[in-house]
Amino acid sequence: MNISGRSESEVNEPDYTPWVVATQSKDSLSLSGVEFVLTAIHPEGSLLKTGWSKLHIQAPYLARLANDGVTNSFSGGGDLELRIRGLAIGEHSLQSYHNTWSNPDNNVFCPFNVYLNGKLVHENILRSNRVEVNAYATTLYTNFEVEYEGQEMVFLFESDKDFTSTET
Repeated sequence: MNISGRSESEVNEPDYTPWVVATQSKDSLSLSGVEFVLTAIHPEGSLLKTGWSKLHIQAPYLARLANDGVTNSFSGGGDLELRIRGLAIGEHSLQSYHNTWSNPDNNVFCPFNVYLNGKLVHENILRSNRVEVNAYATTLYTNFEVEYEGQEMVFLFESDKDFTSTET
């Protein structure tokens, strides 16, 4: 996912399909019959918000997968939902990068959980911050199986609403 308003050559990782996410509550992308729908779902009225660390997407780092992306506009612990439709029956995986690009000196980043179709699959995940190499970013691999034609896979990225800045 790429920040809007920037040239593709600046923010897109080579050999990856760009998705420039709009600042709205929901956005979608279709690729080869597979539809991805990303929604800012908590709290009501929040929006998808793109952001980046300009320093870390440019040379010498070029960590574009980790240092531009999308978040929820609500700063108090907003959630994102990713729905995937149209996958073939069988085994699949989702690789996701979870890195913050804001200054850690004046921002606090809460942990989050990931649910797949309502089942907890990753718990209490801490995000990396402003990594200089994509491989250093917090990266999650989620394996899943599509069991029947038309099955929708729903990923919920849920922030810890009880987190306070004094927690470690």
